[in-house]
Amino acid sequence: MKRIFKWSLPILGLSLAWVLIFAPSAKTSYVSYYSGDAISYKNEVIIATTDSGALEIYRQNGKNIERTARLKAEATAWGDEFSSVKLDYSGNRLLAYATAGFSLYQYDLSNPEQPNLLQKKTNTYFEWYQRVDKLGSHLVTSSEKGVKVWRVDGELFDVIDSYPVIVSNGLSIRFDAAGRYIISVGEDNLVRVYDTTKRAEISRFPVNYRNESDQKRLQFDSLNNEILIFDDFYLKRFSLAGDLLTYHPNSSFNGYSVEASGNPNYVYAANGESIMRLSKKNFRDGLKISAGNLNRNGWGMGLKYLNVGGQERLIVFNGGGIVVLNSTLEKIAAINASEVAENPKAKEALSLNSESYSASSGAKFNLRGTGFFPNEELIIKFANENSLINADSNGRFSTTLTVPTLSNRLTDIKVSGQDSNLTYSTSFEIRQ
Repeated sequence: MKRIFKWSLPILGLSLAWVLIFAPSAKTSYVSYYSGDAISYKNEVIIATTDSGALEIYRQNGKNIERTARLKAEATAWGDEFSSVKLDYSGNRLLAYATAGFSLYQYDLSNPEQPNLLQKKTNTYFEWYQRVDKLGSHLVTSSEKGVKVWRVDGELFDVIDSYPVIVSNGLSIRFDAAGRYIISVGEDNLVRVYDTTKRAEISRFPVNYRNESDQKRLQFDSLNNEILIFDDFYLKRFSLAGDLLTYHPNSSFNGYSVEASGNPNYVYAANGESIMRLSKKNFRDGLKISAGNLNRNGWGMGLKYLNVGGQERLIVFNGGGIVVLNSTLEKIAAINASEVAENPKAKEALSLNSESYSASSGAKFNLRGTGFFPNEELIIKFANENSLINADSNGRFSTTLTVPTLSNRLTDIKVSGQDSNLTYSTSFEIRQ
């Protein structure tokens, strides 16, 4: 079983002629980074991610981010890959907890160049772990069977409690640093707040996503007991009861991450195209930079806030690499993705989005799509006309189409991938 995350990303506007002339027919496809954890250890920034299927450990060294270790999960009949990681302290030791299939691993990372496996626990009840995190002082895992609370004490490494909070993927659940609340967002676009002291769900309320993206993320501000979420339409701040406290329109097609900062006056947010530091009061005033300028194939998705020796640092899992920013969103350090994707695969859900679904013959409009194989050739069939275009390294495309000269009719626009055999279509009305 292999963990697959689907993205729904907007595409840069390119004309069909430009793509046909300049787009390469084949291009190296690198593993993209969209999630992970980071911690300040001895005033150094340590970063961990499992997006490549391995547990990768990085350390900031001046203007560079260096990979210190890359660990593979132990081979099983299930072909397990690492799926999540949480960094933590124990005394003077730096620890990493990582999930892979039915197993939970504990590593000592006090020497980041030489990780030491301390413990591994494999369940016998076929519970596929999606996420490992902290709920207060306790270690927790989440799966489609609920949340498990773990005791980690010397050689004791076992489940001591559980809660019936279920999500379809690990990015969609967050835990209260104070140890009381579990917050999740489901496939039904409902945020649920679970109170562990009452052992009951205490509220639920809707948010808005355009499709069944696995990138539904939220953040819980434990200092103020507030929920932050960046959906596809708005950046929002809620009370525990679901009251909408602040909101502001999303300037991009999708929302990804929002992070509370050490300053109560602002938050950090990412919507693919941009990384932002915004006023918590109105989510409007603040700073904004282009994620695409931070590294190759930059696309801002995952964020992690750190205080390092009294200075704010923002770690960005930026698609084509990992970046460290300061509080004014200046790039401090970066690394480009270097792991080559072993097999081409769709990185996101299939979708087509047109700026118009009805127009007269001769009119021009933009069509963009997602969910195809990286760099594969696509055939676009529009009424009786065909055109060719290449998907980019993320399986996305954008092009300008001209409405064919035909009498009034309802027709389809169909896009077919020549390597993946994936197809997607949408209806279009041609008017005189």
